[in-house]
Amino acid sequence: MSFTIIDTGWGGILDQAVNLAEPELRIICPFIKLATARRILAQKPKRIQVITRFNLADFFNGVNDTAALRHLLQAGAEIRGLRGLHAKMYLFGSRRVIVTSANLTAAGLDRNHEFGFSADEPAITAQCRTYFDRLWALAGQNLTAARIDGWDIELTAAKASRANVSAGARLRDDGADASAVIPELALDGVPTVEQAFVKFFAESHTRWLRSATVLSAVETSGCHWAATYPRSKRPRSVRDGATLFISYLVQEPDDILVFGRAIGMKHDPQRDVASAEEIAKRSWKAKWPNYVRLHHPEFLAGTLANGVSLNELMTALGSNAFASTQRNLHAGKGKNVNPRRAFGQQPAVELSPQGYQWLYAKLDEAFQRHGRLPVADLAKIDPLPVTAAPAPTGLSPTALRLLRTLCRFMRESWFDIRDSSTFPTYTTTLNEMGVDIAGGGRLGGRFNQAGGKELNEWLLANGHPALTGIVVDGSTHRPGGQYFVSNGHKEEDLAWWREEMRKAAAKTDWPI
Repeated sequence: MSFTIIDTGWGGILDQAVNLAEPELRIICPFIKLATARRILAQKPKRIQVITRFNLADFFNGVNDTAALRHLLQAGAEIRGLRGLHAKMYLFGSRRVIVTSANLTAAGLDRNHEFGFSADEPAITAQCRTYFDRLWALAGQNLTAARIDGWDIELTAAKASRANVSAGARLRDDGADASAVIPELALDGVPTVEQAFVKFFAESHTRWLRSATVLSAVETSGCHWAATYPRSKRPRSVRDGATLFISYLVQEPDDILVFGRAIGMKHDPQRDVASAEEIAKRSWKAKWPNYVRLHHPEFLAGTLANGVSLNELMTALGSNAFASTQRNLHAGKGKNVNPRRAFGQQPAVELSPQGYQWLYAKLDEAFQRHGRLPVADLAKIDPLPVTAAPAPTGLSPTALRLLRTLCRFMRESWFDIRDSSTFPTYTTTLNEMGVDIAGGGRLGGRFNQAGGKELNEWLLANGHPALTGIVVDGSTHRPGGQYFVSNGHKEEDLAWWREEMRKAAAKTDWPI
């Protein structure tokens, strides 16, 4: 095992790593040129994943290269783009990682003064893989050759333009925008949080088989959108932003297996109680009607057996596994420090900071081995239940039709608020309504004619989010600048917009 600081000769270091002939190559690099793309593919790895930048201004200015991306695609690479990417990391299978300031350009590898390290220490490579997986999940859809073709047409037109000196500044960035959702990272690669819990499903007399599928567990429990608590115990201790690890009690042998995680919302006693319709669908909710609503869920693919053992957590950390036993240990109490007695008959247990970090890292390892349940599969189970509301009044038939279309998007299609490319656009919404947009004219004007302006005013007057924040531009996948200005924010304030959309996705009183 080795860890080597390197301040020169990056080209040779990279060539040595390439010659390891690992079957898997993972790259995070903002700028990639054709010659270096060919250089890193010398040993033809079986799987290649690349995270880079899709900013057309970079291609226009020659610091990035569509030909390099096309060459990687032809070699079978999966490529995704991320806005604001600056990191450079190269993973060669599970054996070696290079972290450097050097891009995959001739200057970066052979001429510039660059600094970083090379390592084959398993703990380091595992953390780097976790970082890659997190960025990969945020980086949107895979690049296609057709998309590169479209970029090349735009770039050629920009270069041929009489105003080509300033054309580059007007070109867009097609990378995914993850600025508001990439969590703050601790030194070990685990996001920092104020609270974390293990939420239990099933009971000691109803333990599940390890061979049961995770999908069936999610379908039975509805844990993709809510964690349930008993009638006599409202979950008042859970605050906004807490991480909840989802687990089932299993048998043969008895254990508690963690198979997913999500972000929790503070319990609202007016909102977060099971309705009669929800109890009719899952009768056990009559005894477990109180909710902590969840968002950004992610679950292991496969069976419960792929989950992380809570017994292993308690064996590894002892009294430091849970918040209560750790407090008692530090207070010098001689009792109540046994982690196996910390959660008897409880719907959940709060983790210590060490317990949270251990469990998060172990679940990340399980995601790497077994994969994740696709978001599309989760969306099919049952969308977030919507509280019945009176039929809307005061809307024209045109605006009412647009509202029905919008609510269908909110309930059925728009499931992952981390990816704004899944938001309804002017084009997709008008197409869904059957409005002919082939005749030219501005989409915004067509949208207003289809009830957009009227509906936006009605939504704001009735306490709902602005329509102009939900329906986004098809090329930028974000609202227009006026949306931010009219709400007292700058156009760059995407974090505020993301929070508004999180609230919108969590609403249960949509009027249709």
